[in-house]
Amino acid sequence: MPLLSTGETLIRESSAKETDHFDTDGKLSLTNMRLIFEKEEGLFSKKRRTLLSLGFDSIHNVGTEGLMFKALAVEVAFSNAFDSASTIEKYSFRVGDTSEWENDLLALIQQNR
Repeated sequence: MPLLSTGETLIRESSAKETDHFDTDGKLSLTNMRLIFEKEEGLFSKKRRTLLSLGFDSIHNVGTEGLMFKALAVEVAFSNAFDSASTIEKYSFRVGDTSEWENDLLALIQQNR
């Protein structure tokens, strides 16, 4: 379970594989405030390292993709500190119940806007 902020509650968590940037297995967690992807490291003492922590305001688009292997596709808008331009990056997560993840994430984004 990820380290949560005050008032933050875990909605769902699942094993996942991110296939666009990290190409690694980990845990995908959805809270009432953000989407988190963590990788478990260590052979004997397991520790989680946060690879991605996204507030709902940075999520640009959510959907599913793939024919045989469904994945949760999340497009994120990253702002450039030097100018006002933003970059859109896509992250794809293979999770077991993709449509439920998509529905829950979209509902939380709507609630927080």
